[in-house]
Amino acid sequence: MTAAREEGGGAVRTRYGLIALTAGNSKVALVRVSDTGAWQFPSVLPARETERLEEQLEAALSVGQQQLGLDVTKHLCSQPVIHALGPEPRVSTKFFLAFNVPEAALAPAGGAAEVQGAQAASWEALQGLLDETADQPVAGNQLVAVLRQLQGMVKRQYEMVMPADDGYQRVAALLSWHESGAAAWRGPAPKAFLEQHCRDHKLPAPCFNVFEHDRTPARTHFCATCLLPHAGLQLTPDAVYPSPLDAMENAALLALLYLDGSLAPGCSLVHFAPAGDMAQVPHAFVTEHELRLDAAVVAGEAERQKREIEKQVQREQAALQRRMDELKRQQEALASGGIPGPLSPRPGAQPQSQQQQQQQQQQQQQAGGGERQPKRPKLEKAPLSIGQALAQIPAAKNPLMAIKELCDKCRFPLAQYEEVKGRDGRTTVTVSLPEAGVQRTVGPPHEDKKQARMVAVVLEALRKQHPVG
Repeated sequence: MTAAREEGGGAVRTRYGLIALTAGNSKVALVRVSDTGAWQFPSVLPARETERLEEQLEAALSVGQQQLGLDVTKHLCSQPVIHALGPEPRVSTKFFLAFNVPEAALAPAGGAAEVQGAQAASWEALQGLLDETADQPVAGNQLVAVLRQLQGMVKRQYEMVMPADDGYQRVAALLSWHESGAAAWRGPAPKAFLEQHCRDHKLPAPCFNVFEHDRTPARTHFCATCLLPHAGLQLTPDAVYPSPLDAMENAALLALLYLDGSLAPGCSLVHFAPAGDMAQVPHAFVTEHELRLDAAVVAGEAERQKREIEKQVQREQAALQRRMDELKRQQEALASGGIPGPLSPRPGAQPQSQQQQQQQQQQQQQAGGGERQPKRPKLEKAPLSIGQALAQIPAAKNPLMAIKELCDKCRFPLAQYEEVKGRDGRTTVTVSLPEAGVQRTVGPPHEDKKQARMVAVVLEALRKQHPVG
């Protein structure tokens, strides 16, 4: 922090203090200064100046623990803050606020508190302090100066509260308007309040743009942008809402905070952009109300699935019970020497035809039935003679295919062909089919390397040797 200077010279140092408020801002914690006996808000002057917010918050937490005996980690907020001069000359104090602090007994930490200037601590009624100091001047009195600022802060209809522990996610849950809770909202809804504010100050009416952020089977989330024409600025909450109305009302709420001066232009809860730019929701925080709705949807779906499973289990148990009853009936029939009837099909099984049922009854009536007889093998056809096979082969059939069919019908191995290319480029084909009496029959040379003519000669010879009939 850059040190400021007062008239007369000397750097202005910064103390860090804590304003602890109980629920409803009814009481505030004060300490009595040991050297003057005056009651003040607790604060401490650190050994060195710091610009880091984390170190400033740690100093405020230390003040609460040492001078009040309170751990306000869950209640401390980084915004808003109150600045006041004093209590010493050339000293300015930055107070952090802690809301909804339990009203526990205050117990300063002995010697450490005395070193820091605190002699005793007490809870005091805030309204009583405001009434007592109403006529006192602010100048030179830090307690009165802080109470004046605190009075204006707690009376605001809208206020930005930024928790210091878990950041913006929790703020999105705190700052939310939802349709289902509109009846509990005090005064006009944010959108109506903003429109009335613009009319009262003769400003153009605000405009809203609602759009879907994402869609799931359970629900659809919505976002909204609020355009302030007189400022040429549009604000888009970085959060998602369960309905278009919720999104629009919450955009109006943050616009009111901005106009009230409670919303810093660099706040990460809102995307600020000039009019006409694309709206952005980089984090899409989920409000506490939306989380409760999602939890209810999940719980309802889980309950529905549980009921379906219970019904399915009951159906299966009933089917199994019926099956056991039939098996018991079969067993009793066998024990009495009778013939039990057929079992009913299992749950989910296909019903048997009448013929299948008769076959099942016949099998049950056979006493001591043996093993299942194997199927009778098919009798293979006897091979044909060469003459019979040639009689079934058409004379116009391709010679190569005719030789193959002859081998199949007579159960002969396939004929063997051997091609030899001569010096003149012509090919000589040798055919061997010993089972038919053809032993390396050599055909005449041929130019097209085909076996057709040689095969034709072989077929012709076979037909002469084995006449039909």
